[in-house]
Amino acid sequence: MNKTEYNSDTREISIRLLILNTLRKWRTLFIASIVMMLFIAGGYAAKCLRSFNAQKSSRDESQYIQQEIEQNNKAIEETNNYLENSILANIDPVSEVRTEMEVTPMLKYTGEGQDVATSQLAARYSDYIRNGIDFSSLAESLGIDKRYIQEVVSIDSDTKSNYDDYSLTVVVKGSDQNVNYKIMGEIEKNLTQAEKKFNEDGIEHSLLLGKPNSTIVMDSSMMKDPNNVQLINIAHQRAEDHLKLLNKNADKLNTELQDKGTSENHAISKRKLLIYGFAGLVIGFILAFIVIMLQIVSAGYLLSENEMTEIFHTKVFGVMPVQNSKKSRFDQHLLAKIDSAYMMSENGALKGIALSIAKTAPGKSKLVLIGFNEQDYLIANTLEKMMNDKVINYINGKSLNESELKILSEADGSVVIARRNMTKLTDIRKMMMETSNWDIPVLGSIVL
Repeated sequence: MNKTEYNSDTREISIRLLILNTLRKWRTLFIASIVMMLFIAGGYAAKCLRSFNAQKSSRDESQYIQQEIEQNNKAIEETNNYLENSILANIDPVSEVRTEMEVTPMLKYTGEGQDVATSQLAARYSDYIRNGIDFSSLAESLGIDKRYIQEVVSIDSDTKSNYDDYSLTVVVKGSDQNVNYKIMGEIEKNLTQAEKKFNEDGIEHSLLLGKPNSTIVMDSSMMKDPNNVQLINIAHQRAEDHLKLLNKNADKLNTELQDKGTSENHAISKRKLLIYGFAGLVIGFILAFIVIMLQIVSAGYLLSENEMTEIFHTKVFGVMPVQNSKKSRFDQHLLAKIDSAYMMSENGALKGIALSIAKTAPGKSKLVLIGFNEQDYLIANTLEKMMNDKVINYINGKSLNESELKILSEADGSVVIARRNMTKLTDIRKMMMETSNWDIPVLGSIVL
C-alpha cells in the first residue's frame, strides 16, 4: 500500500449526511432558537418601553410646564386686575389723599391699672379695625374687591405721657376724597357697633370718634412703599418674561412629543412581538445550525463508513449499530436515516464481520485490531472467540507503547476500528501511516 494514499486532505461530505448529523443536536438548536427569540423579542419590548418612558417623561415635563404657565398666567391676570382696580396701586405718589380720624377709647373705671386696661382696650379696637370690619357691602357699592379697601386702611397709635387716654389714628389712603370718606364712614359705623358689643361683654367704656380730616400729601411715603406701582410694574414685567420662557419651553416639548409620536405608537404590539419572536426563532435556528455544521466539519470526525473507502481506500468488513442512549422518537428517526446498521444486533453484526474477514484474509493467522476507544478491545475479544483459526490482538491506536509496537510488527495484517462522530480522521491517517511504515497491510475496517 502506498504511503501517500493516506496523506490526502481532500474530503467530500454528503450534504444530506451533514444535515442529519447536525439535526442530531436538535436540543442545542432548540435552546439557541429560544434564546434568540427572547433576545430579539425582548429587545423590541425593551425599545418600546424605553421610548414610552422617554415620551412619558417629556409629557410629564410638558404638563409641569403647562401648570407653571397656568399659574403664571393667573398671577399676571391677578396683577393686571390689581393694577386696574386697586385703590392703593392707582394712588399718585405725589398727590395722595390722606384721611385721618382719631379714635379714643375711655374707660369708666379709674384707679390702679387703668393705663394697662386702656392700652389693652385700644389694642382690641386696633385689631377689630384691621381684621373685624366687613367691607363687603361698601366694596359692592364701589364695584371693587373688599381686599382693595382693607389694604388702604391702617392704624397709627399715640400713647400720651399722662396715660389719661390711649388714642388710635385711623388712616385711609386714596386718590379720591369722596371714596376715602365713604370708607371712613363704614369704619365709624362698625366702631359704633363694636362699642356696644364690648360694653355688653363687660368692658364699661365710651368711644370718642374724631371728625375725619383729609389732606393732600405731596411727599408721600408711597414712594418707599413696597406695594407701590413702580415695584408692582417691575414684578409684572418679570412675570411676563417668565411666561415667555415657559411658553418657549412648552413649544419645544410639544414639538418633541409630536416627533416621538403618540404613546400608542410606543406601546408593545402583540402582532409585532409575535413577528419578532418568530424571526428570533428562525435566526437562532439558522445561526446555531451553521455553527454546529461548521463544528462538525472542522472537528474532522468520521461521519460514515463510506469515508473509510473514499478517503483511506480500505474495505469495510462491516458496520455495527451506533450506540445511542437517547430514546426520543426524533432521535431514533434521525439515527435510522444515518446508521446503515440500525436495528441490527451487535452479535449479528460481529458474525457478519467475522465472515468477511475470513474471506478477505484466508491465509492470515495473526491479526491485530487497532482501535481508538477504550471499549474497542471488547470487539477484538469477541471476534477472536468467533474465529478459532486466527490469533487476534488489540492495540490502542492513539498511543502505541513498546509492547504494542511489537504486537504490530508480528502481525500478518491489521484491521482499523473507527467510530462515527468519535474517531478523528487524523488519528486514522496517522495509524495507517504507522502500519505502512512497518509494512503491515491494512486489510479493512470495522465501523461503529
